[in-house]
Amino acid sequence: MDLRRRLVTEALGCGLVVVALEGSHHIAEHLGASATEGRLFMSLSCGAVLACLLWVLRPLGAHLNPALTFADALGDRTPWREVPLYALAQLGGSLLGRLIAHGMSHEPLLLTARPPSADGARFLTEMVATFGLLVVVRGCVRTRPSATPLAIAAYVAATVWFTDSRSLANPALVLARAASAHVGVMSPLEVESFVAAQLLGAALAVFLFRWLLGSTPRPAPPSAPLET
Repeated sequence: MDLRRRLVTEALGCGLVVVALEGSHHIAEHLGASATEGRLFMSLSCGAVLACLLWVLRPLGAHLNPALTFADALGDRTPWREVPLYALAQLGGSLLGRLIAHGMSHEPLLLTARPPSADGARFLTEMVATFGLLVVVRGCVRTRPSATPLAIAAYVAATVWFTDSRSLANPALVLARAASAHVGVMSPLEVESFVAAQLLGAALAVFLFRWLLGSTPRPAPPSAPLET
């Protein structure tokens, strides 16, 4: 697939994930759900949508996450010259998804000014969440490729429960969440530290997993049946 189609795939996938995230958040608030119920709404919605998107788009090479693109470049799977283009497509799709979700919910589209609240604990949480995501991705691609979409979706759904940002270990969603009109979601001034934490977690996972499985041979592809 040529680069333009791959970039459109990235934008489409990221946009739909953000629509699911923001839409479920709005529905939870509209129904008067508690904080716990709201997180349940978001985790189930995002997990299901992401699983579907990965099953459909993963064969096309979709990353749907700048951290995964960065990790692929570190592993020499994606040319570094394409990384900025991937990131722009992912960020653009996420922002467009945020605008669409807020339009669907009749919510204001403008940024809401909020003071930053990022601290060391939240930085560590984002780093660990992204580190775990990359371990899941690398492990599945290496040993169980067919399980990759479901494993990623399950892990990402779980991150809703142990990260304050609820950005799904995804720098593109950090930007989209920071641009949200929801008060208290995330300050635009936190974007830099959150993205840095996620990219650091991705890099650590790449290097650690490369060392752990460096001498482990890849599973041999199934042999073709003999013709008779």
